[in-house]
Amino acid sequence: MQNLFSIGEIARIFKETTETFRHYDRVGLLKPHVIKENGYRYYSLDQFEIIRTILYLRAIGTPVRRIKDVLHTKDSHAIIEEMTVQKKRLNDQIHHLQHLEQQAEQYIKRLQEFNTLDIQLKLEPIFYIIQQDFDSNQLALDPQKAQSLHIDIHGNWVKQANIISIISPENLRKGSVHEYIGYGLLSETPCDTKNLFYHCLPEQYYVIAYSQVNSFDHFEIDSIYQDMLTFIQHHNLRITGNAFERNILDLYNEATPGDTHYLKLYIPVEK
Repeated sequence: MQNLFSIGEIARIFKETTETFRHYDRVGLLKPHVIKENGYRYYSLDQFEIIRTILYLRAIGTPVRRIKDVLHTKDSHAIIEEMTVQKKRLNDQIHHLQHLEQQAEQYIKRLQEFNTLDIQLKLEPIFYIIQQDFDSNQLALDPQKAQSLHIDIHGNWVKQANIISIISPENLRKGSVHEYIGYGLLSETPCDTKNLFYHCLPEQYYVIAYSQVNSFDHFEIDSIYQDMLTFIQHHNLRITGNAFERNILDLYNEATPGDTHYLKLYIPVEK
C-alpha cells in the first residue's frame, strides 16, 4: 500500500490546488510528513483525516488561523464549539438565500404581469410603506428628507422595496397625474422599524394597470389613468385613497437617450 503521496497527488485526491497545501505549510497549519532533499513534499496516509478535517472547516467558513488554534488544542470540545458557531452562520446564510430566492420569484412574477395591458380589479395584499409627503408646490423629494426615510431601516428591506410616487384622488380626478403629493418605498414584506414614516396599507381592492414608459415626461400614462377612471365609473367603484405608481424596473442604454420605466399603477377602490 502506498504510504506517501506527493503534494500533486494529495491535491488531486482532495480536489484542491497544490498552492493550498503550500499555504497551509507556510502558516504552520499542515506540515508535510516528509520533505526530501530535493524539496519535494510528501504527505502520509495517516494525515488524510486531519486534511479532511481542515478542508471541511475551511468549507464551512472557519478561518485558517482559527483552524490552527482549534486543532492545536487537541480538544474535541473546541471542534464542537467551532462547528456550532459555523452551523449558526450557515443557517443564517440559508435563511438569507431563501429570502433572496423568494424575492427573485416575486420579481419575475411582477415583470411577467407586464405581458398584459388589460386594466384589472385585483385584491392586493398588505403593503408596507415608508412615505414622505411633499410640501406645497414641491416638485421633487428634498435630499435631506430622502435621508430621513432610511432612518432605522434595514438595508436588505430597502434593496427589495420599490419606489412609489403618490397621487391624491383630487389630482387624479382632474387629470393632474404628474402632480405628485409624495414619494416612498413599498414592499409586501414587513420591516422591523420605528421609523416615523413607516406604515402599512391594508389588504384591499385596487384598479391595476401597467405601463412601459420611455418618454422623459411620462406622457404615456395620461391615457392609461383616463382608462382606469373610465373602468372605475363603468364598474360603479369608489376611489378610497391615494393612487400610486410603483416603479418595478428601470432600464437604460448608454447608446440611446432616455430610460425605460416599467410602472405598475394602483388606484384603491371599494365596490
